Amino acid sequence: MCSCECARSQSGQLHSTISGDYCERDPPVLIPNTEVKPFSADGTWLVTTWENRTSPDFYSYLAQSVEPAAVNRVVVGSSPTVGAIKDIVFTDDASLYYDVYYTVNFRVAGAALKGEAQKLKKLVDALDTEGFRQMDEACRKGSVDIGEFTGLKPELFERHFRPKANFIVTTENKRTLALNTEIDENLLAEGIVRELIRQIQVLRKEAGFAVEQRIIAEITSDDETAADAITEFADRIKQDILANTLGQIENPVIEKTFRVQDYDINVKLALN
Repeated sequence: MCSCECARSQSGQLHSTISGDYCERDPPVLIPNTEVKPFSADGTWLVTTWENRTSPDFYSYLAQSVEPAAVNRVVVGSSPTVGAIKDIVFTDDASLYYDVYYTVNFRVAGAALKGEAQKLKKLVDALDTEGFRQMDEACRKGSVDIGEFTGLKPELFERHFRPKANFIVTTENKRTLALNTEIDENLLAEGIVRELIRQIQVLRKEAGFAVEQRIIAEITSDDETAADAITEFADRIKQDILANTLGQIENPVIEKTFRVQDYDINVKLALN
């Protein structure tokens, strides 16, 4: 799971239609059943993230889901891949997700500084984020002091951008999409429960339970992190796996231990 933050284009406009991959249909070859079947799993992308093989246009969906007044506020649950993205934030400032850094322009610096250009490079390469921020301000003012060098012209340097820590950033068609990949305890717990629910749904099928059949479940883990997640999201687990209760089961219909992320979780299922 992650959070998603989007920067608008300079015009402030977003598309208003949903687009995605083309989905053709054709009867299968050498199969007695000639019913026309789709090449891809179209029509299921709103169900769960792993059921869809084709990708709806991300920005278009966001534009349809969030009104223009939503700039700079968090919109929960408006992601096209429900569950994979926690929050969506719109902002007009893409620089929130980039750090500026500089390199030496050797074409200019070599001619101006001669043999001193390599010494300047070492000083520039040694700068940290705050150092590059100060250098950026100095370049805007037209004079850079670094180490033993003073009064250097901004033309001696090349300005670049890179994503801030814990961000993956991409820009296309004057729009920027930033994914915050930092996983806190809450996101970790939700991720554990989401994968656990998926595994239990498969286990229900293995046990031969009808889709609408209510069950009881016993879910345990010796790992504190996994156990706390199960307790915190017990109501959600019961709802999604159609369990009336989560408790001890003496004679389970089926039992299995799952490896969910880095945690072992034992699951027993029985009919209600």
